[in-house]
Amino acid sequence: EAEPMWYVIQTQTGKELKVKQKIEMRLSPEVYEDCRIIYYETKRKYEGKWHLEKKTMFPGYLFIVTDKIEDVFLQLKQVPELTKLLGYGEEIVPITPKEEAFLSRISNEEHTVEMSYGIQDGDKIIVKEGVLKGLESIIRKIDRHKRKAFIEVEILGEKRQVEIGLEIVSKK
Repeated sequence: EAEPMWYVIQTQTGKELKVKQKIEMRLSPEVYEDCRIIYYETKRKYEGKWHLEKKTMFPGYLFIVTDKIEDVFLQLKQVPELTKLLGYGEEIVPITPKEEAFLSRISNEEHTVEMSYGIQDGDKIIVKEGVLKGLESIIRKIDRHKRKAFIEVEILGEKRQVEIGLEIVSKK
């Protein structure tokens, strides 16, 4: 019995949820274990208050967990939105175990990367709580005003910068 692996489905940015729902409607449950969008928490200020919001961490991408990728590939043709399974050239390949472990580590059971909280000491960021604690080395830049960090993540061997929530609670 093969272990289910995570594959990447590319679709139009902003249509991730719609595509996920269509996949859940049209693909037979036997061919896949889960179809997920990875979100991150961030804070946005309106009406004078900060509100916690969820945003798509990988705009235009969903992850499908399966050990029957050929069946998934065939059944995806029934999803009218433009969807494409990613890989190298013509070959569809799953994300690596290391990439999968990282995404599992930073997201909760709802596939959401929760807010991190840290302090800034000169040009150094020290994360005190949250998923980025101990992962400061992957932070590429921060936007204190928008309470976001840009981190470098590898997916299918490709490095990409994605946003996640980071609030700097104090500055030295």
